[in-house]
Parts: sequence; C-alpha cells; structure tokens
Amino acid sequence: MLKVRNFSVLNPSLVIVALVALLAGCDASLNSDKGTASNRYDVAVIDLDKVVNDSALRKKIEDAVTQRQSTLQLQLDQIQQSLQSQYDARRAEFSDQPTDEQNQVLQNLMANLNQEFDTNREKLNTDLAEFRQQQNEKTVGEIRPVAQAVAADIGAKIILHRNNNALFSANASVDITDQVTKIINGN
Repeated sequence: MLKVRNFSVLNPSLVIVALVALLAGCDASLNSDKGTASNRYDVAVIDLDKVVNDSALRKKIEDAVTQRQSTLQLQLDQIQQSLQSQYDARRAEFSDQPTDEQNQVLQNLMANLNQEFDTNREKLNTDLAEFRQQQNEKTVGEIRPVAQAVAADIGAKIILHRNNNALFSANASVDITDQVTKIINGN
C-alpha cells in the first residue's frame, strides 16, 4: 500500500526556493566569482523597497497619497459641517432653555450624528488605504518592465524579490537592484 506523506509541515519558503532552483536550473555558475558580463544566470534578485527608496518613485507615491489625503480631509470637513448644520437647525427649533425632553432629543441627535461622522471617517480612511495600495501596485508596474529588461540582459528568466523572506541568500552578481534604480533615475 502506498502511503501519502503530509507535506503541510514543509516550510513554504524552502519549497519556493527549491522550486525556483529546480525550474531555473541553477548550477555552480550562480556562485561564480568571475562576475564578468558574459556570465548568464537564470535567476535575478531585486530589492523593490530599495529601488523605490533610492529613486524618485517614493516621492511620487508620497505626493499622490498626500494629495488624496487632502481631498478626503476636505470631504470629511464638509460632512462635519453638514452634520453640524443639521444639529444647529434642530437646536434652533427649541427655546434658549430647552426642556429635559428637548435636551434628550438633542443628545440622541448628537449621538446619531457622531455615529454618522465616525462611519464616514472610517470609509474615507479605507479609501486612503486602498489608494495607497493602488499607488504601490502602480509603482511595481512601473518597475517591472525595467527589471525584466535588466534581467533579460543577464539571461535571467525569473526575478525574485529580496524582501519576501523566501530568499535566504543570493550572489551579488545576480542582484539587479542598482541597475534598475539607475535606469529609473535616468542615469
């Protein structure tokens, strides 16, 4: 009888690295110290965080997010003003000395308006977080073709991200981070 082994105990990072090595056909040339331009590798490594931080891309992301945040803050301010107007209009319906019952109505209204404000603030915060994620994805989309071109120059068929904890170690000769950053910066 054939027994199937439970592979769920394997470290996913090791499985990914092993699969990449198998698919790419890594051999001793990956560890070569020659570092000449004629060396060809099947795998390239990039540090996307470093590319973003060492280029104008970080400022581009921050500027877009700051602009979006300002727009959302204006919307939130308008919502707050609208809610305050609703309260003021209701308050104006009562005399300068509201009764206990009228005070209770105003307290309930204030609680409902505060709840509505908090709900709107949460929606706008979610919108900002989604916008930030979209900007990050857009930036990766801008980096991708440059990284693919640099990787193709060294014969790489696979590009691994250095910061994803699946990469234990890589020879510096397969790291394309600096070349990609120079191209993105126009150097």
